[in-house]
Amino acid sequence: MDQKSKKSNLGVNKIDAVTKDAMEKLQETKNGIDGISTGFEKLDDILFGFKAGDVYTIGGRPSMGKTSFAMTLIDNIAIKQHVPTLLFSMECNAVRCVDRLIANHCTIPAERIYSALLRPEEWERLDKRIGDLIGSPLYIEDSPSPNIDEIIQKSREIVEKHGIKIIFIDYIQLIDTPYRANRTRNDDVAEIMHGIKSLARELSLPIILLSQLNRCPENRTGLEDKRPKLYDLRDSGTIEEDSDAIVFIHRPEAYHIYQDDNGRDLRNMAQIIIEKNRTGRTGEIILRFDGEYCRFSEQRKRSLLSEEPPVDNSSSADAEALLKGPLPF
Repeated sequence: MDQKSKKSNLGVNKIDAVTKDAMEKLQETKNGIDGISTGFEKLDDILFGFKAGDVYTIGGRPSMGKTSFAMTLIDNIAIKQHVPTLLFSMECNAVRCVDRLIANHCTIPAERIYSALLRPEEWERLDKRIGDLIGSPLYIEDSPSPNIDEIIQKSREIVEKHGIKIIFIDYIQLIDTPYRANRTRNDDVAEIMHGIKSLARELSLPIILLSQLNRCPENRTGLEDKRPKLYDLRDSGTIEEDSDAIVFIHRPEAYHIYQDDNGRDLRNMAQIIIEKNRTGRTGEIILRFDGEYCRFSEQRKRSLLSEEPPVDNSSSADAEALLKGPLPF
């Protein structure tokens, strides 16, 4: 490539045009959401939605609910908002992903969906709500262990064909790279992250990336020390560097911690920690985690006329108290 060709590929913009674009975007922003709403009001208050060109990493130890959180976001975005969404699922096949979405959206315990042992009222609810899934613009790519080049190529093709507006990848540690001699896993993860970041900017859409954490939280003691840290991200510091925002899922209950130091109930509660946010503040919110439905939800008063089965909200008061006062974990 000659020098002239190299220069033609540089992203040089005169400030006049960029300022005009910035003003148009500012005028188009509604309700503080500069992108796609997460479906969680308090999370949108911090992130301002998922923004085009940004990479969001959701990290957590096993059993914290990373995939369930991703499925809840997908339910909020693809099914409820009808935003064209692409999911790369390397951990489970497309049918199992839909099983989780059915549990989430239809409020049916996942184990009964897996076994097909639904109660009459659950079959009725399934029949009533399954149309929401069938008509949603969700596309699932479930090839096992794809390499980063394949993910980039498939993303380009599917985005062009179906007008995808957001991509989820579950999860980075299952992505391979083309074989190269004398490489470490850190080198591979760095290449993967650079590729994902470049892809988000090229396609001008947000990419939500799930990531495992290392074992350090298990080796730390105390309620406060179990909280995940940026250095707990597994395999490479590049995940931290290339992510525009990093969100951790922390459930003390997973460590058999059921009360805080003040005796408040921590069961079914999840702390969503925004540890890095390149375009805004960091912070924390409390969500309810209903593992049997593979679902996270905001604490709200339930209507007596709700079609959903009753859910134990015994910890709701504790959640509200936590949101009003200093967080204990």
